[in-house]
Amino acid sequence: MKDLFDDLRAALPQESFKGSKASKWEVLAKAIDYIETLEHLAQDRASIARERDELRRQLEQQQGSGREHERSRHRSDGKASSSSSRHRHSHRPEDETTFAGPMEEGTGGVKKTGPET
Repeated sequence: MKDLFDDLRAALPQESFKGSKASKWEVLAKAIDYIETLEHLAQDRASIARERDELRRQLEQQQGSGREHERSRHRSDGKASSSSSRHRHSHRPEDETTFAGPMEEGTGGVKKTGPET
C-alpha cells in the first residue's frame, strides 16, 4: 500500500508538496485536486475546439460567399471577363489586358494595351 501512495505522489506535480514527507491524506487530497484541474482543462479544451470548428465553418462560408460573389461579378462582365482571362495568361506582351478603373466608361471594365488585333 505504501508503494501505491509513493507512485501516486510521484505522478502528481511536485510543487504541490511543500515538505519532503506527505501524509496519505495529503497525497489523496492533492490527487483529487489535480484530477479536477485536469477535468477542467479537458472541458476548456473541448470548448475551445468547438469554438475553433465553428469559426472555421464561418470562415469557409464567408470565403465561399466571396468566391461566389467574384464569380457572379465576372459573369456579369460578359465577354470582357472571358477575353481578359485569355489575355491575362498570354505570354506575349502585345496581348496584355489590364482592367480599367471604375471612372473609365465605355471600356466594359477591360482596357486593351498594345496593338489592336
